[in-house]
Amino acid sequence: MKLTEAIEALGKAEATKALAETLKAELGPLAGEDAKELSTRFIASAERATKAEGQVKELTEAAKAVAGQGKEIEALKAKVSGFENEKRETILAREFSARAVEAGLSTAAVATARKLADLSEVQVDIEKGAVTGLTKEVFEGLKAAHPVLFAAPAAGQAPPLPAGSGGGAPPPNVGDSLPGGVGLLVQAGRL
Repeated sequence: MKLTEAIEALGKAEATKALAETLKAELGPLAGEDAKELSTRFIASAERATKAEGQVKELTEAAKAVAGQGKEIEALKAKVSGFENEKRETILAREFSARAVEAGLSTAAVATARKLADLSEVQVDIEKGAVTGLTKEVFEGLKAAHPVLFAAPAAGQAPPLPAGSGGGAPPPNVGDSLPGGVGLLVQAGRL
């Protein structure tokens, strides 16, 4: 049965004439369609919409999973970067120590010298294990700025301390300022 036929049947009764006219106006070109065919098309459209909604949900979940993997990838990149920095530091420490001793640096002062040296021009190739830019000029500048690092300690002596590192005058006699028997014991211990 066509929709127009159903509407005309409604229009035959006086009470439903207005409803029939409203339906004709609102249905427009659909009024000439077969009701079964039209309902089949509507059902198929609804099924496609439901399927599309399911696909949207699946894609949303997949996007969330990819975003989670992005965070994992960033964490792995940070870990790799940490390992590369550690390797770079190991290579630089080895090369600096070897070249510092060749330049006449006291072996006891290598770690301090590395902290004080201008290494801004030094490049480390972690793939090849090579260091560039660690030139004689680096050690000459270090020797000019901190000559004490290049002084060899006498046999059985500790190397001299750099200026401002806590060396200098011995502490005052603590026992002189302590009252009573404690002061006397401290003073006796110095004798």
